[in-house]
Amino acid sequence: MNTTPHDTTRPSTRGRVSRTEIADHVEGLFDGNQVHRSDLYREAERTSARPALLDVLAALPDRAYRRLGDLWQDLPHLPIDDDPR
Repeated sequence: MNTTPHDTTRPSTRGRVSRTEIADHVEGLFDGNQVHRSDLYREAERTSARPALLDVLAALPDRAYRRLGDLWQDLPHLPIDDDPR
């Protein structure tokens, strides 16, 4: 089996979900309008987020977010990135 970094046949071995990973999937939604949990979830699905990230978004309270940074109030336990250093 090919084990190059671009091998899409292998399951993800990345660590837990990070703020950076969430931002990579949903930051485009934050254009000054309110964004709700369902919007975040749909966008993450559309951008092929992994199941663990979808689980994190599904567990958010259903409230309006104006800025990406507002998410971190409800996700204070998430690391900025998944680098184990």
